[in-house]
Amino acid sequence: MNLARFTFAASRTCLWWFGLCLAVAVQKVPAQVVEIRAEISVCGTNLMRQPVKVSRWNYRPRCLVSTNMWLIEQQLGNSRTYLWFTGSNVVKYVQITKEPLSQDLQDVRRWLSQAPPPPGGRFPHLGTVLAHVFPKADGSPPHNMIPALPWIAFCSGSVLKRSERELPTPWEGGSYYSDGRFDKSCTYPDLFGLPSRVEFYTRESKLASVYEVHHSTNMFGINFPLEFSAIQGTERSMTRMSGKVTSIRKVAVFEVPAEVSNVLGPNPKPR
Repeated sequence: MNLARFTFAASRTCLWWFGLCLAVAVQKVPAQVVEIRAEISVCGTNLMRQPVKVSRWNYRPRCLVSTNMWLIEQQLGNSRTYLWFTGSNVVKYVQITKEPLSQDLQDVRRWLSQAPPPPGGRFPHLGTVLAHVFPKADGSPPHNMIPALPWIAFCSGSVLKRSERELPTPWEGGSYYSDGRFDKSCTYPDLFGLPSRVEFYTRESKLASVYEVHHSTNMFGINFPLEFSAIQGTERSMTRMSGKVTSIRKVAVFEVPAEVSNVLGPNPKPR
């Protein structure tokens, strides 16, 4: 028996089995899914009113983040909003959880008298559900997302990796990349690539908004912000926001509420 030929054949067999085991192991590695809860404080100043009007409020977003999906849940005013990036679309699901206050109704009636009525011509009352699907393959949120700070802090990594992108500003949600607007961003060098600082500029290269991380942590090999802030202003108003993470944990399943996932129907199509 040729010992050299036997040794060569045995080595090829070992390499084949090693490659097969490695491939199986790679296939079984689950995607990272992280749940983040935070508390965000907002201070808005209306510079057009005399005396200057200052409004303050807090809200507590919950985010699920993976390498190719994200979900943001937040209670704002009298509605609970879900934004879910499926990998190809963004589903926006809004449920009215409280009857609007009388002042809210007066403000809306005044607005309706000065502008075209919304679809249905009525202000949404308790129990109303509003749902829409946006074709967004890059994972950016709808332009009318208010506020966009949770998305920037926890979900923007995949978009920031693109050379051409549209980023919503932290408060008003308007795009500061299209039509000559742009951003300057610093990101963490890891799988999620979340930002440590983002500067938003106008067409005239004037600084319009800044997002910045003050404290961060590395968990599961990924950098997450722990404390962060943003400021955004115009000649008419100034908005300051500060956020603090209250919990970060790894979860086994990327779980989407049934009422949100059902928006896509049996054959998901953008609409």
